[in-house]
Amino acid sequence: MPERSLSMQQRMKKLFTEGFSVMDIVEPLPVVDSSSPGADALSLVEKTRLPLLGVVEEGRISGYLRLEDISAGECGSAARPFDDMTVLEETTSLPAAFEALAESPYCFVRVDGDIRAIVGRMDIQKAPVRMWLFGMVTIIEMFLSRIITDAYPDSGWRDVLTRNRLKRAEHLQLERSRRGEGVRLIDCLQLSDKANIVIKDPDLFSMLRFESKRSAQKAVKEFESLRNNLAHSHDLSLNWDTILQISRDIDIIVTRI
Repeated sequence: MPERSLSMQQRMKKLFTEGFSVMDIVEPLPVVDSSSPGADALSLVEKTRLPLLGVVEEGRISGYLRLEDISAGECGSAARPFDDMTVLEETTSLPAAFEALAESPYCFVRVDGDIRAIVGRMDIQKAPVRMWLFGMVTIIEMFLSRIITDAYPDSGWRDVLTRNRLKRAEHLQLERSRRGEGVRLIDCLQLSDKANIVIKDPDLFSMLRFESKRSAQKAVKEFESLRNNLAHSHDLSLNWDTILQISRDIDIIVTRI
């Protein structure tokens, strides 16, 4: 791959692995004063639609309330310490936040030394997560293109594809050339085509770090489905376990790039 293309891939990797954190998707933690009656807390839960509230004691958020903890008495009397909840740092990466949310539907987030924010599974719908996921899949595709062209400088990878898949790519290249787009044939392959070339080559496959060819093929199908869902703004929260596994698979590959 030309040095310019490799450099662009590395810059994109830096952007998407270091440029996003849990702070891009958090919400401010709604709070009530410790002396406030339970009715105030219930009203705030109804307004924010969050089942967790921070409790302020002497000007500082010192604990939290769950919806089921709220009673008629003062909020402070039912407050819980943060010790029994996961608290993330503001620098926590999105993959690490996903892992934490796998254990609990909500996590608190420490900002400037104090717990001031909250993040939940529903926050994966937000634009930064969609941007991160789409960018990471794009980086993976760039990586596959690079290692294929490095291993097959004479385009010998053509022999790995079926005739129909190769003809489809050649047709797309022709159409793009007619529009004035000078693209390589490999850039006209589907993500699954590139993955199949890599998976069938033992040396290239070892670079993906998957336990088996079957798990790699499954991951690629999930990547393509995810990218389609992102492109059409589909709901990402329908299957939390799938999103979590995709995040893990992306991390496996991107750490190799």
